[in-house]
Amino acid sequence: MRDVIVSTHFDDAVLSLFSVLAERAEHAVVLTVCGGVPPAGALSTWDAAAGFASGADAAHARRRENVASCALTGAIAIDLPFLDGPYGALDGSAVRAVVLSTVAEGDRLWIPAGIGRHPDHLAVRSALATVGATVYADGGYAGRWLHPPRAAAGTVGRVVRRRLDDAMMAAKIDAVRAHASQIRGLTDGFPDLLDPHGRLRRERWWPARGPTMPPGR
Repeated sequence: MRDVIVSTHFDDAVLSLFSVLAERAEHAVVLTVCGGVPPAGALSTWDAAAGFASGADAAHARRRENVASCALTGAIAIDLPFLDGPYGALDGSAVRAVVLSTVAEGDRLWIPAGIGRHPDHLAVRSALATVGATVYADGGYAGRWLHPPRAAAGTVGRVVRRRLDDAMMAAKIDAVRAHASQIRGLTDGFPDLLDPHGRLRRERWWPARGPTMPPGR
């Protein structure tokens, strides 16, 4: 059985579920939804602030960063072809179809809760809300969220809370640092992002109830 973690952006899985990646190692898959390459000439404010000349350059760099980060735990990185918000809205039906084509029978699927209200995270959650997945608290918000999102009510069990020990937290910080082009923007919003005693020390999820694959797949 694999643990397939649907990561909206390249860095979301490691920010949110490093302990799962570390424990499951080569049996973990990081499935990045917004892993596509923007068209020539397109450049978002986020990517420009990170020093990139184009969105395509940013995507290629972040693919390499993600592979390096996953290598620290042994997880497998798979990039889906969708673009993130600044480059185009996500098609929920297409996201659902591609994700389910990647997941095998018996796999455990993990999807973001959409805490923080990021439009891309909400779109991914909405696309996969009915597939019987474990729902995880988006990285940065796990410490102050006890209840699953309303959309998942009745489909998940009681919250699982994890506080990383010192060794695990040090390893997590190394894996987050591998996403070097994202650090400046992330620390603007979360100044304690790389603090060994900061918000990333806590991880939280709500296990799926019943089958982890939709009927008739």
